[in-house]
Amino acid sequence: MTIRQISEKLSKLIKNLSGCSGTEISDSKLIDLIETVGNSNSPLAINSLLKYCFDEKWVVQETAFKAITMLYDQIKSKDLVWFDENLRQNSYVYYQMGNEFYGSTKQIASRLVNMNIDSRYEQAFLSILSSNSNGYVREAALRIMVEKGYDCLNALVLRSSDWVSQIRVYANTKLWELWGDFSDQNIVNSIPVVERLMQKTRVDNSELLKSIKLRLRSEKGSKLLFKQIENGDYIAARYAFTYLCEDDGHTQQLISLGISHRDVVIRTNTLKLAQKFLRKEELLEALNKMLKDTSTMIRRNVLYGYIESFPEQSENVLKEILFDKAKSLREFARFYLREKGIESFAALYRDKLTTANSKELIGVVFGLGETGIEEDYSNIANRVVNSNPSVRAASLHAVSLLKPAGWKKLILEKFESGIPAEMRAARDVLQVNFESFDAEELKEAYLNSKSEYVLNKMHQIFNSRELNHLYSKIYGCSDRLTLIREMCRSDLGAVVKQIKQSNAFMLFHRAKLQKMSNMLENLILEEQKQDYIEARSLIDEYLKFVRK
Repeated sequence: MTIRQISEKLSKLIKNLSGCSGTEISDSKLIDLIETVGNSNSPLAINSLLKYCFDEKWVVQETAFKAITMLYDQIKSKDLVWFDENLRQNSYVYYQMGNEFYGSTKQIASRLVNMNIDSRYEQAFLSILSSNSNGYVREAALRIMVEKGYDCLNALVLRSSDWVSQIRVYANTKLWELWGDFSDQNIVNSIPVVERLMQKTRVDNSELLKSIKLRLRSEKGSKLLFKQIENGDYIAARYAFTYLCEDDGHTQQLISLGISHRDVVIRTNTLKLAQKFLRKEELLEALNKMLKDTSTMIRRNVLYGYIESFPEQSENVLKEILFDKAKSLREFARFYLREKGIESFAALYRDKLTTANSKELIGVVFGLGETGIEEDYSNIANRVVNSNPSVRAASLHAVSLLKPAGWKKLILEKFESGIPAEMRAARDVLQVNFESFDAEELKEAYLNSKSEYVLNKMHQIFNSRELNHLYSKIYGCSDRLTLIREMCRSDLGAVVKQIKQSNAFMLFHRAKLQKMSNMLENLILEEQKQDYIEARSLIDEYLKFVRK
């Protein structure tokens, strides 16, 4: 199921849930709906569930509390600012709670305090209400969290930037009163929230940020930050890495951890750190490790490191990069090797073709295609016939560059009946070399194809801008505005002529072609009668090449 389908399904569920009332749906169906929304993995669905936390039936209440807690627990600290803002934009709570909630802060707080909520769900419930659109509700929820000793650090940080001064003052006061009671772990977890709020202009949080950094300078704090780098989400890990970089005493450990980190930003910053602080022999070791990085950008930066710091070793490294699967790195290597007087790249690729392993062979095939001659393709074809899919895909890119006899027929054959990797490569070749292919061959391939993949990709490649333009002109011929109507009618003939002269193979959806035909059927074009006839003839011609 696609993201769009999931979103549509969830929207339908929420719509059904919002329209429920006790007389329209049984308790069991209502509970099923609440549980389904609770399992949706979409925290913004919380708004549709909140009113059921105040339902008269205990079983409905309990189900709603459990559902919103499940959704709230999925929110990472990096997303709390986003969640806080979005929750308020669609907050039903205040006016869904009933008349008892209208009135003073004291009355609202009293209602919340007296609610019988399972302790497993109360903290999440109050945290959600502390982001409510109504200031009375936000303040009441926040005060109860503080009084009951719940983990309220993130809630206090969020409300310390509240636009209501009374809430803002209360949150800031309690934040500093309780600062010593918050654990180092909670403070580490709150870093993304504070950092995101630093981007807001309502309140200056710089003092809070300084306090966090000061608090975490201890040995225990540093260990927690290292743990965050290893196990936290990528935003939290980046902040932790940045904090630790401010202390030179952690450099070696940071580099050791960052070289193989899952996040490309941290690996990039690790390379910069290594180049700044490591001694030559240590830096060379780090560069050797990072030369195998999965990121093309990082491998390029590593190459710059060799060229700048180890010019004597850089030639051999660049020769190895000639066989990299990334085109930009192969071009990089050839550029810098030319500066060293090396020009015979095709010969290097030919020699490597016979000895390369399956991983190296991808780059070798690409490289020989980029630097070789037409006769080189026979060697490529012999070498890759039983290779892995990526190598076979690379060979199609090579054939489009070397252009041996029959290369266009080979591309079309692979586009129609190759393995998936070959079909994708052939599609890319068709897009780049569109003008090289005969329109009739493409039409035949399209009409004879039995593959839905091929049909879809054909439409993506050959969907015509010209036909889209014709559609807009025909549509405009019936516009209610005289000026637009006359302009479109006078342009119709020129657009039709342009399309006929292109002789390109272009696809269009049958329904849209049929609609154009119907629109022309209803037009009266006495002055442009010949244009009308030409347009009808053109559309009828294209309808022949639209699969039913």
